[in-house]
Amino acid sequence: MSPRFRVPAPLPRPLLRRFPRSLPLSLTTRILLLVLLALAPALAIQGYNEVALRASRDAAVRADARATARDVAEDFAQVADRMQQALDLISGDATVQALEPAACTAYLRRAAARLPHVLLIALTDPEGAVICDSAGAPSGSYSSRGRTYHRRALERGGYAIGGYAVGFQTKRPSIHFARAVHAGDSAGAPAGVLLAAVDLDWLSGHLEQALHQAETAITVTDRDGLIIARRPDEADWIGRPIPPDRVAMLEAQGSDVRVAAGLDGRLRIIATAMPDGPLTGVRVVVGRDYATAFADIDAATRRGLVLIALGAALALAAAAGPPPRARRGDGRRVGDAAGEHPDIGERGGGGLPAGPDHTVAGCP
Repeated sequence: MSPRFRVPAPLPRPLLRRFPRSLPLSLTTRILLLVLLALAPALAIQGYNEVALRASRDAAVRADARATARDVAEDFAQVADRMQQALDLISGDATVQALEPAACTAYLRRAAARLPHVLLIALTDPEGAVICDSAGAPSGSYSSRGRTYHRRALERGGYAIGGYAVGFQTKRPSIHFARAVHAGDSAGAPAGVLLAAVDLDWLSGHLEQALHQAETAITVTDRDGLIIARRPDEADWIGRPIPPDRVAMLEAQGSDVRVAAGLDGRLRIIATAMPDGPLTGVRVVVGRDYATAFADIDAATRRGLVLIALGAALALAAAAGPPPRARRGDGRRVGDAAGEHPDIGERGGGGLPAGPDHTVAGCP
């Protein structure tokens, strides 16, 4: 044989073992890989939808929390405006102007009956001693001289709002609205101070009406940081100060919205609002419950993952099952059929007719 056409010597066996022709994969392994490839787009879509929905919902909930805080602050400001109008009207009555205890008591009792959210209406002298009130207390039986609202009303010569206080006469938590009373049209020093005590339970319930969503908490504090309105669990918080760490967080937060634990320990989306005017120094805090805000998205995510897992489990179960087997009688019946065919078996030739006249077209 010519050297040009010499066959090369075969490679040694150890060398051949180093270069396997292909990675041996069983049918089950291949099916598992196909299942994983089929699930990859579904998982990618699920993750994308989760991120997109959460981002959109987060923006909407933050905007709603901010708007709700402003609504609560506006409702509180309207309460303050209505109380100012009521005190202006009451202070103009002749019995109040005259500072006459008996007639003044009867008039204030009638006025308080028309204001169910007001616990007490009282008229005091500039020193704070009571002259008359809607409860019929004797003159001089108590004094509001040390109250903040009394001092501010005298200093301004007009309208002022206090903070959290327990009434001397009512013994109930309340917030006081006060107005300096001038005798006649005199612009001199006030002749007295007219005050109205509003029930804090009523105030909490009234401000709660501005909430748009369930499981939303509101907290209103006065200038001293004491809670004057709260929903829910108002009985545990009315009159108590906000913890110092919460105060620091709210001051650092400003008008921004953030996610943090509320007073009840639940994760909330918190927004604040600061009213102005007579309510300057009051802080309104609204907290949307985080779990409730994202409950439907979490439920949809769980459903999607369960369906994906169920589909994967069914596919894996089908891939791990035994392969189908041929029935025993199939081969025998094929043989019987071949023997019964008139051109097979009798003439031989592996199923071709015997003899020179029966040749296959195209074969020599």
